[in-house]
Amino acid sequence: MRIANISYSQWKSILSTNDLSPQYTENPDSYDLFAIEYHISWETRILKDGGSNQTDFETNYKSKSNQSLGSRPADTDFSADTYTTTGTGTILNTSLSFKQYALQVQVTGSPILTTWNVVLEASLDGVNFSTVLISTHLLGQGVIWGNSLTAPALYIRSRVIALALGSATNIIVTILGQA
Repeated sequence: MRIANISYSQWKSILSTNDLSPQYTENPDSYDLFAIEYHISWETRILKDGGSNQTDFETNYKSKSNQSLGSRPADTDFSADTYTTTGTGTILNTSLSFKQYALQVQVTGSPILTTWNVVLEASLDGVNFSTVLISTHLLGQGVIWGNSLTAPALYIRSRVIALALGSATNIIVTILGQA
């Protein structure tokens, strides 16, 4: 855990901007305030001196503080894209970098004579993508394929390279990325 000592005004700004839960410990003459963001503890101290910082904290933050941290929504993201032809899906992005991913292809309607070649691609810039996982009709529908990235990626997306629907109406490709 990295500790970052900041001012009270910076602490308030980080809480708001990054949607963090305020935490504190109370001492006889001060409050030690902190907010956990992944591997960073944003910390500051305000004195119990009757000043504006103490009044602001006790009025606006103290009653909302020390709630369970829980899991952060940005840790995981997913997308389900429907395809009737080849194309690229929704790009998922994170400021943390995806470390794990999964891909699932589901056929709508009868899968008879339906074939596909779907890839999961990763990128650092959201423009140049590389294939990290492949799913074909030979592997079967509904199967979840996943792995851990050997290099960090800030963006992932699905792409349908080939698709012959046969008697199906479409395929739904679901991707999941976890930081």
